[in-house]
Order: sequence, then C-alpha cells, then structure tokens
Amino acid sequence: MRRRSSLFVFLAITAVVALGFNTTFVTGLYSGTWPTDWYGQLVKPDWAPSLDVLAAIWLVWYVVIAVAGWIVWRAQGLGLALLLWFVQLGLNVAWPYVLFERHRIDSAMDVIFALLFAVAAFIFVSWGLRKSASVLFGLYAGWIVYVAAFNLALLQSNT
Repeated sequence: MRRRSSLFVFLAITAVVALGFNTTFVTGLYSGTWPTDWYGQLVKPDWAPSLDVLAAIWLVWYVVIAVAGWIVWRAQGLGLALLLWFVQLGLNVAWPYVLFERHRIDSAMDVIFALLFAVAAFIFVSWGLRKSASVLFGLYAGWIVYVAAFNLALLQSNT
C-alpha cells in the first residue's frame, strides 16, 4: 500500500507543478485567445502540431516524467537524480511560458537545450539506480529533440 500511495504523491506533485505553470497555456488554448492569436500568425513547418495536440502530448509526457521520478525516488530518495528530475521539471514548464507567453522563440530554444542537457544528465545518473527510469527518460529525450527541432524551425522562419 505504501508503494501505491507514494506513486500517487509523485503523480500529484508533478501534476500540481506542471499544471500550475501551464494554467495560462491551457486556459488560453480553450478560451480561444492566448496563445492561439500569436501562434496562429507564426510561420510553422508542415509537421508542426496543433496546440491541442501539443497540449495532449505534453500531458502524456508529464505522466512519464512523474513515474520516472517516482522510480528514482523509491530507489534513492533525495539525491542527485531527484535533484536533476526537479531541474528538468522546472525547465519543462518554463518552455511554454517563454515561447507562448513571452513570445521569445530564441530564449525558448535556450530553455530546450538546457532541458535536453538536464534530461541527459538524469539518464546518466539514474542508470545506476534504476534502468527503467533512464529508459523512460530516453524516450522523453526523443520528444525533447523533436520539440527542439520544432522550436528551431519557428526561430528560422520567424526572425
């Protein structure tokens, strides 16, 4: 029972942090105002996701992020891997703010590179603790590379 309740705590922490920082994004998305006005005016690559698809995909990744963090937390408790987990979570929620709220495509690119570095560091550190957490973050790193390519395409087409 303790294992299940600790997973619930980790999912709840991730949800509160992620949704707390992304409330403006989600609210604006469904109210039809922000960020669709600005985003709609951008020149985007053909393979760019719509905002609702982007939000849905991030929701899935937040669950993966929470599970990987929980796995490491159960293996080590508070340590370097969990610190890196929190760093990547902060960078993760900073990206939509920088891109969609501040309209800083260039700075969002910096955030994505920092996020990718933090994810890679988490993978490296957690490999010795629990390979399953590293594998989950390896998949997540693939998504971050896609987001970086998307961000780069926006930067090249709109500056």
